[in-house]
Amino acid sequence: MKHILEIANMGGRYGIETFIMNVLRELDHSEFKVDFISLEAGPFDEEIESYGGTIFRVTPMKKFRRRYLDTLNLLRNHSDIQTVHIHANTAIGCLDAIAAYKAKVPQIIIHSHNDGVADLRGRILHYLARRLIKNKTTTRFACSKQAGIWMFGDSADFKVVPNGVDLEKFSYDTKTALMIREKYGLCNKFVIGHVGRMEIQKNHRFILKVFDKIAKEKDNAILLLIGDGSQAAILEKLWKELGLENKIVWIHEANNVNELLMSMDVFLFPSIWEGLGISLVEAQASGLRCIVSDAIKNEVCVTKSIKKMSLQDNIDRWKDAILAEVEHPRGHQSADNIERLKEAGYDRKETAELISSYYRYS
Repeated sequence: MKHILEIANMGGRYGIETFIMNVLRELDHSEFKVDFISLEAGPFDEEIESYGGTIFRVTPMKKFRRRYLDTLNLLRNHSDIQTVHIHANTAIGCLDAIAAYKAKVPQIIIHSHNDGVADLRGRILHYLARRLIKNKTTTRFACSKQAGIWMFGDSADFKVVPNGVDLEKFSYDTKTALMIREKYGLCNKFVIGHVGRMEIQKNHRFILKVFDKIAKEKDNAILLLIGDGSQAAILEKLWKELGLENKIVWIHEANNVNELLMSMDVFLFPSIWEGLGISLVEAQASGLRCIVSDAIKNEVCVTKSIKKMSLQDNIDRWKDAILAEVEHPRGHQSADNIERLKEAGYDRKETAELISSYYRYS
């Protein structure tokens, strides 16, 4: 049995966590034992353990020396670990590769899941860390071409691994859509939705500015936000100042994103930067019309449901683009989109098989 150690913080239901679990559910657990390093308890812990995995807690990366020793000791105490698979948004999160290299782990995978960071200090630390992990890996993965360049450099070799999804789970169902609308008081409402961490990258301030304009023109407009994060309190204060508290439904964390997407009329995704955007794959599978920023990679824009716009455009242009979306045959569009997404490699079975092929030959 191949012994794999995944390194990722599994504390929420966001992009990286969702991707890892989509793969984990498809692995043959008689062939692979998959353990985790994760800093905090999370919603997937019980499921991970049900597959035979052990979850280890170590020191946060900000105390690098202690973290290095924790990871090194763990790997030396579990010398049967053949693959360390590190999932990160920046090279800072990949410094565990140094410990894995010192412990002589046969296969060290770094997997880039993003292509930017908010502040200058973060960028400087990223580029410094990138130099430290150079030549400490055997395999390089990225969710998109740009995410690979961000993590490894312009001339580096890496494999783009699509963020596979259980596409059929997101197939639009009229009864489910009605059930969710009734549950959250969304019947006869024009529902604009967003799924994503409340962090600067996801551009929630922009979402609120656009929605404020829409709400002034369309009385039945509702904004459905799914996600939480470090900006949550600031954003909640802002929408109250705008007088929008009665027009926003905020779900901090959800294990039924597929159903919630079915209740929406339009998906708004104006990220400032984005590795790929797994929630955009899910929204397309659901047949949703998606208004997205031009920071979104062409690799994920594989259906006719996508409309790209510049963040430099006037807010009114975004408002008009959203209000221009009229009712369309959602079920038919969902089925067509799922086929296109499968053709583009976004089925989780295909992604899991690709990753398995690397794990097997560690």
